[in-house]
Amino acid sequence: MDNIKKKILISLFIVFIIFPIYAYAAKAVATKPVLSDEAQMCLGCHSNKDMTKALENKEILSLYVDGDAFVNSIHNALSCAGCHMDISMQNHPQVKKIKSKKEYFANASKACTMCHADDQLRKKPTHGFLITKAKAISCVECHGSHSIKIMSDWKTSTNEPQFCLTCHKHDLSMSLSSGELLPLSVNESTFKSSVHGNLSCGACHMSFSKAEHPVKTFKNKKEYTADSTKVCNMCHTDDQLRKNPVHSSLMTKATCVECHGSHSIKGIKVQKTGVKESQYCFSCHKSRLSMTMKNGESLSVFVDESLLRNSAHGSLECTG
Repeated sequence: MDNIKKKILISLFIVFIIFPIYAYAAKAVATKPVLSDEAQMCLGCHSNKDMTKALENKEILSLYVDGDAFVNSIHNALSCAGCHMDISMQNHPQVKKIKSKKEYFANASKACTMCHADDQLRKKPTHGFLITKAKAISCVECHGSHSIKIMSDWKTSTNEPQFCLTCHKHDLSMSLSSGELLPLSVNESTFKSSVHGNLSCGACHMSFSKAEHPVKTFKNKKEYTADSTKVCNMCHTDDQLRKNPVHSSLMTKATCVECHGSHSIKGIKVQKTGVKESQYCFSCHKSRLSMTMKNGESLSVFVDESLLRNSAHGSLECTG
């Protein structure tokens, strides 16, 4: 009787524990993407992390392809020649002159338009803004090449600052109605070492997120800095700032961003010790500032840095 019970328990264990595990593993193996024979052949060389090419401008272009990243990418079913149409096993390797990474990325991105047409990309305001610029950023510069994931998967797997820096680490700018050029690029290392380096982008840019990216327009830089400064007041209240006499006198004349910048703000103690006296003073006095005298006259306290540097006193510190 005991033997029968043991057999029944063993049978139940196999049916309810072992078999489901085996079935799940078999399904996982069966559904795992398999690279084409051509891709596996190419990876025979391009899986070497030390594989590089020296370009005409002395830049070094990596020719390494991460096979695991590619097999998990959205393009894993494509053969290499599907994008690299000028390369085949009959003509490769061949001597190919490339001026720069910028040129290479631009040419490589032409393959993207075979599937992703301009009309399709223009439906997204941010894409529409980028692809119409004279010095447009190429697809590869933002999205990469061999490790591209479905957008929804990629958004969930990356944090907000990295998501934003995917584009904003590049040399981006927008033309304002005044004809001024507004820089939109952010230096990652500078931002990370700033006093706000631990904040997410959405903490200040509240209308922007992974899901939403409005395209804003401004008449001029003055309007932009005034709009940006409203965010500063969420943490730095007027009452707090008015305790400092200098801040109090400036608050109606200049915006926070005009003096302090935006993505590279240092703590005031660090700022004072980390720059020369003249540069510290120029933080505010480079702006068109003025003060009202007791007799009602207006006195300009603006200093033109280039004129000062070229003057007889250009080598002196401000308090010299």
